Amino acid sequence: MINVVLADDHSVFRNGLSALLKSDSAIKIIAEASNGAEAYEKILAFEPEIAIVDITMPELNGLELCRKLQSENNHTKILILTMHNEGSIVNEAIQSGASAYILKDNTYDELVNAIHIVQKDKIFISQQLRNKFNTDDVQFLSEREKQVLICISDGKTNKETAKFLDISPKTIETYRARLMKKLQVNNLAGLIKYAVKMGLV
Repeated sequence: MINVVLADDHSVFRNGLSALLKSDSAIKIIAEASNGAEAYEKILAFEPEIAIVDITMPELNGLELCRKLQSENNHTKILILTMHNEGSIVNEAIQSGASAYILKDNTYDELVNAIHIVQKDKIFISQQLRNKFNTDDVQFLSEREKQVLICISDGKTNKETAKFLDISPKTIETYRARLMKKLQVNNLAGLIKYAVKMGLV
């Protein structure tokens, strides 16, 4: 069972989507929210595996919510469900910690597929947006992720990287795992290969 928090400020859309998702025996809607601040509180309170959130919400928008949760190393995976189809926003969402980006006019089946893929700790981008989302672009990574990747490629250990960047070794481990997920590689060699390809080392 995949526990989900659903956040959207349009109640008719949220209620309709909630009813659809409840028909899937593998998905359980454990809480709903009508704005970003409420979504944040529900995520902390219920600790869902996945939160489905819109970008345009009052009090705290979806991207701000992603960044806030990412800064706190929260383990809930964020699936952005929105009408915004600009490639720059897709990149910003993934940089901010989102695990998936789906358009509201996509099919219900694609949304369910995204939920299951994200639950397996992978990143999912809506098919019609993939040509706007270029992983062969160093801007795909946040500045801190690039710094960590450069240190890893230079052969620094987690402890050495942590000292160099003045953050904790545990945080380095989190960044390393996030880099592997974002770049869809399974080992250190894959990270180094990407860094070399992008001219970071």
